[in-house]
Amino acid sequence: MLIAALATSGRVGRMDRIDDTRAWAPPSPACITGYDESGRCVAWSIAGGVHSFLLPGVLAALIAGGGGMAFGVLQGYAGGGVGRSSRRLMATLEALPRLVMLVLAFSLAGYSMAAVGMVLGILGVPSLAAEVAVRFRELERSDYFQSSRAHGLRISRIVLHHGLYLSCAGDIVRRMMLTFGQMMVADTTLTYVLGKNLSSAEISWGYQLRNSLDCLYDSLWALEDWLRAGETAIPWYQGWSQFVSIMLAVLGVLWATQVIGEALARQMERKG
Repeated sequence: MLIAALATSGRVGRMDRIDDTRAWAPPSPACITGYDESGRCVAWSIAGGVHSFLLPGVLAALIAGGGGMAFGVLQGYAGGGVGRSSRRLMATLEALPRLVMLVLAFSLAGYSMAAVGMVLGILGVPSLAAEVAVRFRELERSDYFQSSRAHGLRISRIVLHHGLYLSCAGDIVRRMMLTFGQMMVADTTLTYVLGKNLSSAEISWGYQLRNSLDCLYDSLWALEDWLRAGETAIPWYQGWSQFVSIMLAVLGVLWATQVIGEALARQMERKG
């Protein structure tokens, strides 16, 4: 998003215009990320691609967070047969091959990122459930829950406030932000490997990356021709700016989710 903000701050009014005469044009003051094969500013394409994983990422984070809290409480607080059944279910989910499940969800659901988000969220439940269960067992061993019950606190307050909020909030926030970042990586990977674009309005980062790499291979041969003969049929720089910009965007989102998640987690832990 920083790339998009910097690029669209130039003198060109609308960066989403398609102009064949600017196809694969190099970076300029008007668009520092260069132009794609349609003559559209790469920064605008990157900004538009965010919609591909934004809502599915939120969905995945909510499913992972809600499911992790619920099954973590069942394992760490309820115990008994319910706890054992919960652990078996979580072990089964954790054993599923994540990449295969995501590819199946993406293909069977008609290339829907919402389906991928749901599956990714479900597959993220066991990790958070294990962390929550460990926290609850530590509180149980320290007689924290027993003393809370002795003071007449309701089970709902013990579990939700003292258990989840005061003891597990940091772990929950970290896991949810991690899941959101994983959704972005899944979106980029699946659309790149399968070569599927979601719609003309939402140009996914993986689809853009695939196009830029195809042109990048051609530009490498063009660079060789230019070094040998001093001339080439196509610009040797085409595809480079789009490839670099998308990779920076992917790494930037991953970095931002980790930094924001850690900052929020520490703030929640200080309150606890």
